[in-house]
Amino acid sequence: MKIYIFILLFIGLNGFAQSKKNNIKSINTTGLSHGDAGNYLNIKSVNGITKKGWFAGVGLGIDFYKFNSIVVTADCRKYLFKNNNFGINGAAGYNFPFANKNKAGIVTIDSYYSEQFRGGLYSTAGLFYEFKLFKKIKGIINPDFNIRRLSIVSKDVMPCLVAPCPETITTYSYNLQTFSIKTGVIF
Repeated sequence: MKIYIFILLFIGLNGFAQSKKNNIKSINTTGLSHGDAGNYLNIKSVNGITKKGWFAGVGLGIDFYKFNSIVVTADCRKYLFKNNNFGINGAAGYNFPFANKNKAGIVTIDSYYSEQFRGGLYSTAGLFYEFKLFKKIKGIINPDFNIRRLSIVSKDVMPCLVAPCPETITTYSYNLQTFSIKTGVIF
């Protein structure tokens, strides 16, 4: 339920960012993440304000690399030149896994098995270049490095005649590191 509130908030902020004030921006990107597991799509929208060569905002995205997750971040950008078209960026936040195929509640002859996905830290750092597309819309190219942590907790309960039945709990931790190239538009 909380994630739906975040999504509605970002849709509202995206519309608000298209107002005529120059210090409010909406950066909307889509890109390709590359890592050991292959190439996967990512989508992100960051809404925030600019002041004196800095940008700070809140981001919401979907990362499809290996395990699907919704990413909520605090983003910061520093423009390195006076024309405000090139700089460095960083973000930190949390990823919420969703819609991953898991073996939840599978009953076999000799056991009961279930998996639970758990989120973790999400961080990114990179460079960006902004360029003019239309009168009030800019384009952006943003290569960066991402680290996304999550875990899977599996529980295997063996049948028995007297409770409590023996169970095995195993936690698999993932530290997914990817290189990503994103492109998009800025309102």
